[in-house]
Amino acid sequence: MPPDAYGYRGDVQGSSSVSDRLHDVADAVGERAEQAKVWLDSPAGRRTRTVAARAMVLAVPIVLKHPFFKTPVGRIVEVAGGVALVVKVADAIRDWEPAPATPPVD
Repeated sequence: MPPDAYGYRGDVQGSSSVSDRLHDVADAVGERAEQAKVWLDSPAGRRTRTVAARAMVLAVPIVLKHPFFKTPVGRIVEVAGGVALVVKVADAIRDWEPAPATPPVD
């Protein structure tokens, strides 16, 4: 069979260990999180946070009609302040001001 018969083309790197791959994934996630923080602090990010917070506040009545809230546990959540919690989270998203990003240390 030709080398690409199984869908592989070129050399397949088999020397990378699972821990190396997990480290690479963790680094990529951390880098993307920093990029997201920077973007969320930009004018476009602030507008997006404001719109998301408003949408969450407006969605509360619709969410509370979900069948979960008709169960005993759902009633407890609703009575215990589920609405207040969602509004608080929406306010926190809208008002969140990230700390300035620090440059990575090599």
